[in-house]
Amino acid sequence: MKKIYSLFLLMILFIAQSATAQNDCSTPYQFVSATTSMYPLITGTPNADSTNDYGCLLNQANVTWLYLRVCNPGQIDLTISTSGSSTVDVDFVAWGPLSTPADCGLDSSQIVDCGYSTGSTEFVNLSSTLAGEYYKIMISNYSGQPGTVTIAQTGGPGNACSTGCPGTIVSPQAICQVTTDAAANQNIIIWEKDTMYTGSYIIQKETATIGAYTTIATVMNSDTSVYVDTVSNPMVQSFKYRIATNDTCGNLFYGPSHETIHLLTTTALGTAYAQLSWNAYSGFSYSTYFIYRGTSPGTLVLYDSIAASFTTYTDVSPAAGMIYYAVAVFPPAPCQPSRAMNHYSLSNVTAFLTTGISDTQLSNFLVSPNPAANELNVDFGKNLSSLDMSICDVTGKQILANSYSNVSSAKLDVSSLANGYYIIKLRSDKGVAQRKIIISK
Repeated sequence: MKKIYSLFLLMILFIAQSATAQNDCSTPYQFVSATTSMYPLITGTPNADSTNDYGCLLNQANVTWLYLRVCNPGQIDLTISTSGSSTVDVDFVAWGPLSTPADCGLDSSQIVDCGYSTGSTEFVNLSSTLAGEYYKIMISNYSGQPGTVTIAQTGGPGNACSTGCPGTIVSPQAICQVTTDAAANQNIIIWEKDTMYTGSYIIQKETATIGAYTTIATVMNSDTSVYVDTVSNPMVQSFKYRIATNDTCGNLFYGPSHETIHLLTTTALGTAYAQLSWNAYSGFSYSTYFIYRGTSPGTLVLYDSIAASFTTYTDVSPAAGMIYYAVAVFPPAPCQPSRAMNHYSLSNVTAFLTTGISDTQLSNFLVSPNPAANELNVDFGKNLSSLDMSICDVTGKQILANSYSNVSSAKLDVSSLANGYYIIKLRSDKGVAQRKIIISK
């Protein structure tokens, strides 16, 4: 029994020590010629290793460290490429031959190649390598932009083989919840840090291809465990996110995905009531949807709740004017990130216009596309001798206005409008009417 207890203690100590390993000069990732290695680009992190000579690189921030062990001698040509923002600029410096992968305090005589082009691709040349030698490469994310860096051997008769890299023991990092900031109209990803993991958190979003994800950010362990996606527009669709973590060999581990709630508000046929529909939140279990309503995105209060078996709701008593809605679910346990957050996962906020206008001669005019980006097509349904058309924001302030004569349709340039909700209003000798439109670019 004592032997079993001792073995268990040793396993615990091994897990604790392995999980705290970092990617720095003394603990680089291993590169093997037979594989293409991919890593998240480091951002917002100064280089902590000041004992080395970095040759042509005056800036050594946001660095990734690699090493390789030569198996077959000869020249080894590597290509470093990136994906992400078009402004990503990576540089590198290579040292060798070295005695071990942990060698640091590297001087200028050990530099074998160095590159600092302004592009997103660099080429590393290791000439006349010998079997058993070690080489070390530091990649600097000069532009500080998020993305992914890929390293592959693209030439030369030499190659690098595995030295049996054990890696760290890493558990997939779960998201606690994703939600929407109603005021900023942005998605927020929240997680609780694994105390045994001290690497970076790689935030990924599903692309237009199901099951395919792209890296949108890398968050350091020392930073707040909350990421705000400022690019995706929650009004357009739901979004699916996951978090990846990696060990010191560069192996990636993916946590389960979470998908936001996307809420649509339409007019129920025959009643003009506000009709809500949405997709199910995915990522944790819940039994109830909570319906929020208010006169502005900042005044939402709980209005009703329904069983999670249903994803539609009709408000049969909406107040007159512009009404805002949102749908939320609550995680099984409150998230405890490193900053205060709301405890629910909220959908996007939608607006619904209730008016007393019942004139049937204009009430069926069509607007397309909706949402619109640059141009709006308006079909009046009949030829009108004169017409005034305007667009107002949700506060009633007039933004655009045009007058027409003898027309049955018109095009309106909305390229100058910011993303958000607006009201398009028509006034003619046939009456008045208005519609809610969405600008989304």
